[in-house]
Amino acid sequence: MTTNADVENAVYMPRGEESSRSEEENHGRQPRLQSVETTLLVANPGPLGLNSFAITTFILSMFNAGILPASVEKVVIPLAYFYGGSVQVLAGIAELVAKNTFGATAFCSYGAFWLSFAYYVMAIAPGLDKEKVHIATGLFLFTWTVFTTYMAVASSRTFRALNCAFVLLAITFALLTIGEWGEVKGFKKAGGYFGLLTAITAWYCAFGLVLLDTWKYEVVPLAFYKHKINVDEDSIDVDEDSVDDHEDSVEILLVMTQLMLMKTLDVDEDSIDVDEDSVTVDEDAVDVDEDSVDDHEDSVDDHEDSVNEDRLS
Repeated sequence: MTTNADVENAVYMPRGEESSRSEEENHGRQPRLQSVETTLLVANPGPLGLNSFAITTFILSMFNAGILPASVEKVVIPLAYFYGGSVQVLAGIAELVAKNTFGATAFCSYGAFWLSFAYYVMAIAPGLDKEKVHIATGLFLFTWTVFTTYMAVASSRTFRALNCAFVLLAITFALLTIGEWGEVKGFKKAGGYFGLLTAITAWYCAFGLVLLDTWKYEVVPLAFYKHKINVDEDSIDVDEDSVDDHEDSVEILLVMTQLMLMKTLDVDEDSIDVDEDSVTVDEDAVDVDEDSVDDHEDSVDDHEDSVNEDRLS
């Protein structure tokens, strides 16, 4: 009776190693398994990560800008946990599988930001000194300002719409940091409005990438960066002897071509067959100079006279 273990060994055992398998089993060693290469097909996680970030940022920014009352601000907490946080981290993991360093760093980091932000608001901030909580919040936001600033620099080599979103986000974090740490409400409100612009720009990027995937061409302009290939001229090694040999070969080829052309154009006179009946002369086209004919006739007469005189003498 065949067991599951036998089936697995039959599947993974390399070909031509049945004898080695039996020897290994007799000696009590684990049979060697054949490595199986698997290919993971991953869709573009960019739109998912951008959209999860945009929605959560938009809702929080509505409160930071003072558009909605702070009494209902906790509506952002579920989104921060499950969409802006968890889903964005999953998008970052997908970027890791796709070997996209920038996307993985951005989505995993900002997903962790929303998770930590929600936990901070719900569990940490209430236990801090109310007169000092703004310092902790400002420090928290300052670190993300630094991170977002250098990510904005890196995003300049992706596409302009995404770079614009990162620049706006860096400004948002900077304004919120000053507003919280310095307790300046005007900066916090300005940070809220810049956060709204950031969310709208991130939505635009997600929208453009989704259309690019479904419509198969760039429907809305995203302005992708065109990478240039820099060639080091010093690294180009030219074999001069090889070049000379090729030049000689080209010259020989040209000479041979000329000889073949000359041989081809060499006409055999005997092969020219003229049909006299087919030759038609247009008499009207023949223009005879009568004076010239008379001169020639006089010359002939003079020559005959001189010949006759020589004979008589």
